[in-house]
Amino acid sequence: YDFLLITSYAQKITTGNLELNFGINLKYLQKYLAGKTASTILSDVSSTYTLEFSSQKKIRFGICLHNLGGSLKFISQTYPVPVTIRIGAGYFTLFKRNKIVMALDVNFSNDDLPFLCAGMEYFFSRQIVFRVGLPEIRNNPTQLLGLGMGFYKNNWGIDYSCLFFDIFE
Repeated sequence: YDFLLITSYAQKITTGNLELNFGINLKYLQKYLAGKTASTILSDVSSTYTLEFSSQKKIRFGICLHNLGGSLKFISQTYPVPVTIRIGAGYFTLFKRNKIVMALDVNFSNDDLPFLCAGMEYFFSRQIVFRVGLPEIRNNPTQLLGLGMGFYKNNWGIDYSCLFFDIFE
């Protein structure tokens, strides 16, 4: 099994119809494999830039560096955690006062070939969100489908997601 604990901080800068965001995650990762455990501290750094066309339509461009930092050590063997760079865009619009987001990004990793991801979110009453996505658009994906939902109130939120893997190959 894997255990991941994340704490985050973000800052928004807005001028006119332009919006710039910066964020950082600090992560504690623990992996359990064959009766042994390993853990490490990692971080993510990201930024987004938003162009607003109207009060109901905007496009957001983003970049994120994932898993900067440590490696995992099982017994005497050390394994680096894959570093990933994600670059993408999302289109935001309103449908009957509820927000819909469609996104596409490309992922570059130091241990794999680049691949695309696509997803969609539907925000209901600004408090409940439903998500669906294709985590790997490429030949022979291992992650076939992602589903999730979240609950938000004021500046707090709780998210749950699950990935369906091709384990019968």
